[in-house]
Amino acid sequence: MADMSGEVPVKNNRLEVYKILKEKNLRPEVIAGLMGNIAVESGDTFDYLKKEDLRYTGDGLGRGRGLFQFTFMEPFYKDYLKKNNLKDSAKNQIDWTLEQINNPKTSVLGDPDAKKLKKIMDEGDVVQVTEGFNNVFERGQPQDRVNKALEIYNNIKKSKAHGGMVMRNYYDYEPR
Repeated sequence: MADMSGEVPVKNNRLEVYKILKEKNLRPEVIAGLMGNIAVESGDTFDYLKKEDLRYTGDGLGRGRGLFQFTFMEPFYKDYLKKNNLKDSAKNQIDWTLEQINNPKTSVLGDPDAKKLKKIMDEGDVVQVTEGFNNVFERGQPQDRVNKALEIYNNIKKSKAHGGMVMRNYYDYEPR
């Protein structure tokens, strides 16, 4: 639900991203690894419209945009939207990103990097997925991506063990 400013609360953005990733039938390690990266890239907003901060938090003056802070990839993503008659959204940013990993021959990452990342996402643990995605796709500073991913992963695993989410802030993810 939007507040008076029209902004969607962060908790709903995080839940939306989680649900999109879960609908893709991704392994929990991959969901957590991607969400850990998205948390860092989006400044913990999980907002697909997020503009990169350049000098201070909230200035939006950087080139990066969206969940993954597309910079050089942005024209390719926009072309994808246009060719498929789609609008920018969290789902479409995630779909395009996963396509870059799952279709190495057409990936903007290049065939070897896309294959390397796909293998990591198919077989890696949370840390390997988080670091692999950052090293190959994001090419950003490590920051606390792994810690965020591990926290998310532990919440996902608790959810499965108890039949629902059991966590400090249960509104961040799918409630029981």
